[in-house]
Amino acid sequence: TCFTTPPMGYVADNTDCDDSKFTVNASVVEICNGIDDNCDGMIDEGLTVTSYYIDLDGDGFGSAMNTGTVQLDTCLILAPEGYAPNNYDCNDNDPNIHPDAPEVCDGIDNNCSGSINDGIARFVYYFDNDNDGFGDFSVALDTCTTSPPDDFVNNELDCNDEDANINPNAS
Repeated sequence: TCFTTPPMGYVADNTDCDDSKFTVNASVVEICNGIDDNCDGMIDEGLTVTSYYIDLDGDGFGSAMNTGTVQLDTCLILAPEGYAPNNYDCNDNDPNIHPDAPEVCDGIDNNCSGSINDGIARFVYYFDNDNDGFGDFSVALDTCTTSPPDDFVNNELDCNDEDANINPNAS
């Protein structure tokens, strides 16, 4: 056209990449929304990207160890539902196992420290084959349970665990 002023509904440049959206044009600031807001050909550029990890058990800890685990890299400030901002969970299928869980005597690494039953008192019990109250030093059980299981005692004083009449209290 030979007009010096654009007609109604027209502008003098063609920098708008999506004329159907008022919030998308070359003069806006890019925001985190998965759209090229400022028409520079890049999506969400210049924004801080955070990695979130799928949290299958909902305990607030994600895991990069599970088969099929999804890592989501996004500019969102908060983790989307079902994701966590870390990958510290050593068992993402059990909400009672995570780095903040208390360690309990169960033979499982409840707090993801890499050790089983760490920080819990240990006890050694000895097998009492002849049930005379005295155990065999060669058959020991190391555990965190405070009382001996059936057929075990808390001493290793039996010199013959095949005969109940032979023990430290026998005459």
